[in-house]
Amino acid sequence: IKENLGVIWTCQTRIDCVDWEILTAMSKAGCRSILYGVESLNQDLLNKINKNVKEEDIEKAIKMTKKAGIEARCSMMIGLPGETKESVFRTINLLIKLNPAFVQFHTTTAFPGTELYEKGEEYGTILRDKSVKKFDISGSPFIPKGYKDEKEISEIQKMAYRKFYLRPRYLLNKILDVKQFSRNIRGLKMFLKIVKNN
Repeated sequence: IKENLGVIWTCQTRIDCVDWEILTAMSKAGCRSILYGVESLNQDLLNKINKNVKEEDIEKAIKMTKKAGIEARCSMMIGLPGETKESVFRTINLLIKLNPAFVQFHTTTAFPGTELYEKGEEYGTILRDKSVKKFDISGSPFIPKGYKDEKEISEIQKMAYRKFYLRPRYLLNKILDVKQFSRNIRGLKMFLKIVKNN
């Protein structure tokens, strides 16, 4: 801020690492977007994965971030231990109400060395078969009890994206947001350039 560098930047952090003072300072320093590792908006699931945050703290942080003039982005997880389809629907509805700028919905993976990898069978099935084509990272897909298979998890993930992003109000706001429109055009040009070079 003191040097007035004019740098625009983004970052990733946890919900419990921000407050109003730091958010306003970040905004003045050029921060325009924060990606939060939220995972879920269900307290039971947050407790199960030892997130050590409260649902109301997540909501408060997202609202504060937006009020400070910073885009709030959320990274969520589908298929957590103890999750039900009802809890996913509730989380999506809460996200729609909070209306962060962007949301990512990741499927849960059991990585070697984690508690989920060691004790996952208590909460569901770990697909240790590497033939599962949905996942492209070094881990084993986790299917919690209540889900039939990885295909059903994938369908829930797709539904989450559709329900959050294909809202008329959300789409209209993005179209009318001149700054966002310009960024999308730049992104499209970059994509076309990469495709052309490959």
